[in-house]
Amino acid sequence: MDHLTTNQLKALAELLDQGLDTATAWRVKERLRWIRLAKTPRAAKWRITRFIGYARELVGESPLLEPVRKALATLESTPNV
Repeated sequence: MDHLTTNQLKALAELLDQGLDTATAWRVKERLRWIRLAKTPRAAKWRITRFIGYARELVGESPLLEPVRKALATLESTPNV
């Protein structure tokens, strides 16, 4: 989030506080950034495992976030993850 301006951070905080699906999708995307920053394949695998649980809980049952659930299911079924 260090790439966002102060005004963007304020706007994002408002979206997150409202619990909108858009904000939820953004949070999932940002956690993917966290995975890409892993220094080793082992660290990336550990982060992916944590990401799946985090994202599944975050997206819940919202119909609008069905594409995110499908992406998570694909990631879970990928060998070596």
